[in-house]
Amino acid sequence: MFASAQITAFQREMILNENWKLIELNGKPGSAHDAHVTSACAFEHECDCLVVDGYRFDHDFQKILRADGHKFLFFDDYVHCDCYCADIILNQNAYASKEMYALRAPETKLLLGLDYLLLRNEFLASKKITRDPLKPVSSILISMGGADPAGITSRVLTVLKNKTFYGINKTVILGGSFSHPGRIRDEISGLKDFELLVNTNCISGIMARSDIAVIAGGTTVWEAAFMQLPFIALQSADNQALNISAINSNGMGIGIGPWNENTAEQLEKSLSGLIANSAMRSSLGRCGRLHIDGNGADRVVKAVVSILPVS
Repeated sequence: MFASAQITAFQREMILNENWKLIELNGKPGSAHDAHVTSACAFEHECDCLVVDGYRFDHDFQKILRADGHKFLFFDDYVHCDCYCADIILNQNAYASKEMYALRAPETKLLLGLDYLLLRNEFLASKKITRDPLKPVSSILISMGGADPAGITSRVLTVLKNKTFYGINKTVILGGSFSHPGRIRDEISGLKDFELLVNTNCISGIMARSDIAVIAGGTTVWEAAFMQLPFIALQSADNQALNISAINSNGMGIGIGPWNENTAEQLEKSLSGLIANSAMRSSLGRCGRLHIDGNGADRVVKAVVSILPVS
């Protein structure tokens, strides 16, 4: 069962397509009222465990669920709460560490790092993908996440229109919350080597046929790493800074910080270098798979089962 107080049409469609029951709650997301409504919903549907995911869910939200006796797993990306009392904290990013969660309840379990990365079935089905390290680059994937509020997509397209990248196919993916797809469509209108996809549900297939990706520094970087796809990650939001640092430290990709007056030149230089260097592309691809084995969901399920009451 999936319950939410705020959901987009695209998210609703995805949930229903997975045959989940969807319950749309009333109230401000993350508020005390939302916590009480969520708790009541869980009791009504006899839920053994809750999974809480969202930046607006704070320590007070957790305390209400805890006081009502619920078992729950709490998704966290960058320690946005001042304290934690969930049964399980899941931070599936490469930079996650125990020290980040010093202010937590003694019984809280920590699931940290890429060993607990959750991948959709479409990616797991591509686990045996192989790449030819000597294949010339003929296709680049561009994706700046579901919404791209900073407008990074348009800036990346300006770089990729450079004659340096003529003859290479570029697939531009816009997420379900992207606010101005028409503007992007206009920007690449008439350019034969650009393809625009909106709300696609086969990203793994596009990654499989792409040779390089230019992507936002969110969860997509770990999906690309699993697909052994060499990538350049751009920080499009403050909460991606740690991802960018981890990517560079682990050698999984090329991470570039917040967009500034030098970023376009840096992106062009990095992309040109990656296109010209097959050994680097091969190394980045191998490194990604070494860090991500695709068994994260099994480990998370095992941890959740361990906190459930014995029947």
